[in-house]
Amino acid sequence: MEMSVIVAFIVCAGFLAIGDVVSNMTRAFVPSVFVAAALFLLGFWTFVPENVDVIAGLGMPIALMSIYLLLVHVGTLFSVQELVSEWRTVATALAGIAGMVLLLLTIGRFLVGWER
Repeated sequence: MEMSVIVAFIVCAGFLAIGDVVSNMTRAFVPSVFVAAALFLLGFWTFVPENVDVIAGLGMPIALMSIYLLLVHVGTLFSVQELVSEWRTVATALAGIAGMVLLLLTIGRFLVGWER
């Protein structure tokens, strides 16, 4: 049986809402993402089609937009004074990112190729 767009969206939103309620009830001892993932897993084993996110319209464009919103949200949690006081941590993180980019553009280029 084919699932409609509205039912697929309600299933996705319902699983996420149940995860949020459980997380709030346990005061985040049980993470909401864990509960939602467990519900999706049980759903995939029983009645939820494996492409429920695409049916609901929550495919890759929404996922990418969510990542950008999450990064902006995390960035607003830091104050400038806190970043200045933790300059060693910031410098270590930037050096790690620079090292990953350098390895990717040198060794990774030879392993995978430039075209991919």
